[in-house]
Formats: sequence, structure tokens, C-alpha cells
Amino acid sequence: MPSFLNLTPRIKSGWSATCHGIRKSSFASFILIILLSSKYEVIGQDYQISLMTVSPGSELYSIFGHSAIRVQDTVLGEDKIYNYGTFDFDQPDFYAQFVKGKLNYFLSAGCYPCFWHHTAKEKRTLIETPLELTENEAREILAWLEWNALPGNREYEYDFQYDNCSSRILDILIKQTNGALILDQSAAEESTFRWMLDPYLDKRPWIHAGVDLLLGSRADRKVELRQSSFLPDKLHQLVSQASIERNGEVYRLAGEDQILLSDTPEQKGNSLRPWMLFLTLCLMIVVSVFTGGIYHKIILIAGKVMAALLFLLSVFLILLWLVPEHEVFAWNSDLLWINPLLIVAVFIRRDSPKNLFRYLLLAALVLSSCGIASTWIIERNADLSAAALTVSLFLLSLIIPNKFIGKLQRRKRLAPAEQTPDVQ
Repeated sequence: MPSFLNLTPRIKSGWSATCHGIRKSSFASFILIILLSSKYEVIGQDYQISLMTVSPGSELYSIFGHSAIRVQDTVLGEDKIYNYGTFDFDQPDFYAQFVKGKLNYFLSAGCYPCFWHHTAKEKRTLIETPLELTENEAREILAWLEWNALPGNREYEYDFQYDNCSSRILDILIKQTNGALILDQSAAEESTFRWMLDPYLDKRPWIHAGVDLLLGSRADRKVELRQSSFLPDKLHQLVSQASIERNGEVYRLAGEDQILLSDTPEQKGNSLRPWMLFLTLCLMIVVSVFTGGIYHKIILIAGKVMAALLFLLSVFLILLWLVPEHEVFAWNSDLLWINPLLIVAVFIRRDSPKNLFRYLLLAALVLSSCGIASTWIIERNADLSAAALTVSLFLLSLIIPNKFIGKLQRRKRLAPAEQTPDVQ
């Protein structure tokens, strides 16, 4: 799915093997489309086009599921899968393109039995949704897929939110039916891209926190009905409920679902959620402030290490923001609490002139406090809110004057002595 999460091994399965061949000229491609159109005009009633939906897998790259197109030809005996979710590790400058967000995915055509066996091996559910298309509609879609699978046409620039292996399928159905496809507006929901990802990440709290940490404000935009097809499950819902207009009459687009595989991969749960760890740190910080001594020194050392790591993370997030192709990471509100001012807790001396240390820490504290509100109100992520709260309390513990802490400790030591009566 997303380019920053999809770690699929190089053309991992047989069903995603591509048609490798000699690059054809534009003229040859044109001739091929004509031949394809004439072939399908004869056998148009003898093949079936279906939407294939694969449930989320246990690996990180498969966490959001997958979509593909199946074409069965009973005359030629062909059963093929067209998959827009493949990429090649051997492509030039792979890692550079990956970092820049310009990784090229491509359409691959492979055999259906290989696709089925690969899905069964991963213990994932496979649902086939047959499309009730006319001969001309099916011919247009299939001719387009064959042309799009040619070596010179198959690549496209992947965009997790707007142009991925799932959303492309809906685009094809709309385009190749000349806009006659009608989406059911009741399937629309008041949601954002970020919130639509939550159900897939809830059982993986640390990955959930990491994804929310990386995504910028673009992920908080309201998702339009057609845009929601970036998730395979949502594409399946849209296609299942869609209709198509023909000669003034409306017909159902999809037939009844067929469950070809029904399985659920094992997922190892993690009982330790990030908010548990961060709230424990919050408690330790509060205790160390009022007890002082060795505990306060340990917290200060641990806090400075944390501040240094968060500073490096803030620089990383800023660099992602500055890369034009990485729009999904731009305008990240988490930079309010993961901000470069945290470095003052590590490198700037406390006795810096004119209380520079304290003023910079105060500015960092204000930003961090705003970050708590952003993670809770905008992202609705309790894990990141707890992390932001931890940073805020640490900064506050640095701002509190040592004299104030010492006075509290002296009062604590003198209290028992004041209550002891004098012995005559």
C-alpha cells in the first residue's frame, strides 16, 4: 500500500510476474490494440471480468489488503490476474526514488492459480466480485489492460492516497465505461485519510503511532467518495454497491460475492501500548522533581537522551516536509512537540546569559503543550498525546528553579523535627 510502508520483496510472487519482452514502438502498440479489439469482439461473451479483494495480511506491506482484476477466457483457456501493486527492486536508483517518494509501480499480468496459491499461503481471505458488463464494456476494459501492461506503458508514479493499486481499478471502470458508472452516495462517510487507516493499525499500536507521527496535515483532509477507493476494502464496497447506466436504464454493476478463500493470518498482539510507557515516564518525572537526589539526576540524564533523539527526529520530519514529492508528510503538526528547540535541553548551558536557557525551554514547552492538543483533537491518538505530555513535563521540570525544589526538600526534612516535643 503506502510507499513508505510497502516493503514487498522484489516481484515477490509468481502471480505478479510481468510480461517482459522487447519494447515495442508506438506503431506496434497501436496495431496490438486493434488486434485485441478485433479478438474480443468475437469472444466477448466468453470471458468474465472480476474484482479480486484480498484481506489484510500479517506483514507490514500487506496490512491494508490488496486489489486486483481477474479475467477468465473460456475460449482460449486463459485465467489472468492484472495487478497494479508491483514494483522492482532492480529499477535504477531504487532507494533514492523510494526516499524521494517517486517510486514507480507497474501493472503486471500473471496467472490466476499462482495468485490463489500465494494468497492461500499467506492465510488471507480472497473474495471475487464478478462484474456484470456488456460485451463492449468488457472489451474496452480488457483492451485497456493489455495495452497498459506493455513494457512501455505499465509504469506509473505511485501515490498512496490518490493513485495506488486499488484506486486505479476504480479509475479504469469509470473511464472505460465512459462515465456511466454510478457510485452509491450512501457509502460516503465523514472521515479523513488518517481515520480510515485506524482500524487496520489498532492491533499494532507502535506501528500506529509511527504512521500517525509521519503523516502530515494532508492525511487529515476529508475523503471524498471516489477517493476512498485507496483502501481495497472500500473499493470492494463501492463496486459492490455501484450501478451503471445503459440507454437511460440503471443496472447493477456487480454480481454476488464469491468467497474463494476464508482465512485469517496470525497476528501477534502487543499488550504494551506506547501511552502506558509514556505515562509511566510522566509519573517518574513528577516523582523525581519533588524527591530530588539521585532520582532527579537519572531523570535529567534520561530526559536529555530523549530530547536529543527527538531533536534528530524533528530534523528528519522537517527534511521529509521539504521534499516536494512527499506531500503526504508536509505540514506535520507533530513538529509542535517534536521541535528543534528540544536541543536546548542538551547543549545550552543553564548559566547562559540573560536566562536564554530558560526562555528557550519555555518556548519549547509552549509548542509542546500545543502539540498535546493537536495529537488529541486532530489525530485522536492517545499514544502520541501521552508522548507529548511526557516531553512537556520534562521541559517543565527543567524550568522549575532548583531553589524551589531545594526549599520543598528542606521543608520535608524539617517537618518531623518541628512536630517533636521538647523534653524537659
